[in-house]
Amino acid sequence: MHRIDGPGATVDNRFTDGDPVGGIQATMVTDDWANDVQEELMSVLAAAAITPVKGTQDQLLKSIRKVSAGIVGQTRNLKASIATPSTSANFSADEIILESALGGFRYCVSGVSQTINLAITGTNGMDTGAAPANGYVAIYAICTVGGTVRLLGVNATSTVAPQIYGGANMPSGYIASALISVLPTNGSSQIKVFSQTDRSIGISPAQVFSGGSGGLSLSPISLSGAVPLNAVSVTGGLTNSSTVSSNCGITISSTTGSIGTQNVSGTVVAGGAINGNFSIDISVPQTLYVSTTNTAGTPAYTASIGRYSI
Repeated sequence: MHRIDGPGATVDNRFTDGDPVGGIQATMVTDDWANDVQEELMSVLAAAAITPVKGTQDQLLKSIRKVSAGIVGQTRNLKASIATPSTSANFSADEIILESALGGFRYCVSGVSQTINLAITGTNGMDTGAAPANGYVAIYAICTVGGTVRLLGVNATSTVAPQIYGGANMPSGYIASALISVLPTNGSSQIKVFSQTDRSIGISPAQVFSGGSGGLSLSPISLSGAVPLNAVSVTGGLTNSSTVSSNCGITISSTTGSIGTQNVSGTVVAGGAINGNFSIDISVPQTLYVSTTNTAGTPAYTASIGRYSI
């Protein structure tokens, strides 16, 4: 592209209406300048795979939104927490990226502060029906074409919540969305105590394994009571002990092939214990694998989770 340089252009390559009395010529729009401008605009549409349509005046805006950098659901300083179980929780963020569909039009919204209420339906409530008891609720940020942001809850107990809202109950006028959280609920359909930063969610420690047998080969354990199907990694603690002095250990793995294996092992005194932490990816939704070792006495092992990421 170039600045106008045809007849009548100013010395700094700008347009002028001219001045017939003063003998100043009006700037002539040249074909090479007009074609440059046109093709610059067309290149943006082409990058977004949008076919130009005569008489449509928002295609450049849509193209820019589609090719803008960022990943759907990406946030900056997203924060949310509650200290006691509640049907409501406030979510705030400096910035959230939403999309109309995966690979669709992208919206970057800022200064978000909205409160979800699981006791209602519609904007800032559930998309439909009641919140699940002893399950999980996905929280979506949704926005209008003008950038008005609200939240929407979806029952995510038995399914992996998609990164874009995929239900049939998007509130009228809202055209883009992004999954920003998946939270556990209690028997009263309240959100359990949690603390979230971006896509990492802390919860009250939940035990996912308890065993009293050494020599267990890598076996699957269910995390369904602690983390949602959307969880991609977890952090927690491991403990092993024995009734007599013993060399015992517990190993936790992402797969049966010992991928990402982490363990706590060593010699424990009678009635003593060895404690350690782990942070591990989840390969199979809501599933990890555990093995144990012990040389004497009756051992006891536990594994618990205190944080997960989505």
